[in-house]
Amino acid sequence: MVSDKFGIGAEVSYRSAGIEANWGQKNSNTGASYTQKAAIDHKALRIMPRFSLHLLENSDKVDLYLVAGIGYKWASTKVTYTPDSYSPGSTNGARVPIASRLGIGTRIFFTDNIGLNVEAGIGGPLISGGLSVKIAN
Repeated sequence: MVSDKFGIGAEVSYRSAGIEANWGQKNSNTGASYTQKAAIDHKALRIMPRFSLHLLENSDKVDLYLVAGIGYKWASTKVTYTPDSYSPGSTNGARVPIASRLGIGTRIFFTDNIGLNVEAGIGGPLISGGLSVKIAN
């Protein structure tokens, strides 16, 4: 928090996801059976400063805020197909290497210094949560 209503911070997120499919085929010329496989592997890294506007005043237990951020994004998608009769390849780097985030969140303090936070938004995880610790009151 830089003031009672405005905060700054940093956000770093990493995502890795993949899907794989297998199916059987039969060669119509030879009658031989074989298995085909397709896989997609996607990874993304986002690094950005974030800014928060805190909406509730005079509440020591609940903190409602809006958050926005803009920064750098790297992404990689790899597609493999076996057998190698068709190989669409892979991409490295995001088409536009800019990450952004808009969201709303709340922190609920159960003691004077320890609480939980929940945030929902677009441009990153849809819903995230964690532990909040106040260093000074």
